[in-house]
Amino acid sequence: MKIAIRASCSELASEASSETSKGASSQFSEWPQEFADFLQRVGNSPQVVEARVDVANRLTTLAHGNTGATIAWTIDVPLAESWRVAAHHSNLIAELDSFNPNQLEKADGIVTTAPNFSRPLAINTADCLAVAMTSESNGKIEVASCFHAGWRGYVSGIQQTAFERMRMHGVLRTGSLKSNPEIHVTIGPSISGRNYPCGSDVFQALREHHELRLKSKLGWSSIHEKAFWGAVGLESFSTHGKIYPDLQAIMCIELHALGVNLDSVSVFREDTYESSWWPSHRRAMAQGLARAGRLVTHLCPPACPQVPNHVSNP
Repeated sequence: MKIAIRASCSELASEASSETSKGASSQFSEWPQEFADFLQRVGNSPQVVEARVDVANRLTTLAHGNTGATIAWTIDVPLAESWRVAAHHSNLIAELDSFNPNQLEKADGIVTTAPNFSRPLAINTADCLAVAMTSESNGKIEVASCFHAGWRGYVSGIQQTAFERMRMHGVLRTGSLKSNPEIHVTIGPSISGRNYPCGSDVFQALREHHELRLKSKLGWSSIHEKAFWGAVGLESFSTHGKIYPDLQAIMCIELHALGVNLDSVSVFREDTYESSWWPSHRRAMAQGLARAGRLVTHLCPPACPQVPNHVSNP
């Protein structure tokens, strides 16, 4: 697994690579200990990679996969001519070939095959996960997907819906991804578990997702079980009636159970709540602000002209 940080935070790299369970600063979020143990059990040693930052334009970019695709993050202003959806915390994935460019489709994700992947796929968030996923074969992208996943989207199974859509396009050959090693995933910045207290409603929803959608998966094991509940914060719920779910860790655990090679997963491990660089809905509420702004995550095709030419509001 690759841990992405902004180039301006490069001083974090040496500490982060040597101690995965602790953050090098407040904005470089700590992993739950159970997740750090999980990475060790499955033989994955996280590597730190730097995202490039254009400070003047508030543009951050990171390489995705092996084809020249790029993840680009902007603040509020999307890249020109990007394809977007009007996210509303569902598990709906829209097909790009049915898009009306003048009207945002009500869905939380986009999927398209290579012939239509000529523009960035864009998702808005402000603490939730933005997940970009591609399937590659012979150095080329076969299918691309980008989706929004807060706790509601996650428990509704949007990540599994994205895999099903890829299967519909003939990319995935089995119910598992184990025979498809060229699946690449990038998970954008999100709120950390320690700043994300949730009550019994969220705990119940995560428990139902575990019972209905995780335990039955072929790749789910006792290793995943322990890591999942540790990342959810089961012990905290037992003692304080609150959980502090680490959405990035939970997503990685499920991806691995589905058969995704963690070496092909990149996680931008910065806490949106504690970092002034990224918008945060919960931070805005705590500060009494009317609006948090939005982090726009783009999955850009190779040689995307919009990336170097983008001008965003500071």
